[in-house]
Amino acid sequence: MNNQIEQSQQNAVINQELGKRVVSEADLCWTLGVDRRIIDDLRTRKGFPCVYLNKVTRVYLVDQVAAWLKEHSST
Repeated sequence: MNNQIEQSQQNAVINQELGKRVVSEADLCWTLGVDRRIIDDLRTRKGFPCVYLNKVTRVYLVDQVAAWLKEHSST
């Protein structure tokens, strides 16, 4: 029983840490204040970084998105 509780706690920590590094497309759109079509255009035309989980589901690595935005900023 204690092993299950410890494993559950470890999984919670891993999920919390991963959640700081990976965001869904919906969360990214909300954070940036843009429509999904903007993200689609950036991804298909400008090389915006994403991870395909399957043919339709994508997630975004926060570090890669931040680096891409910094590289493509006009300031």
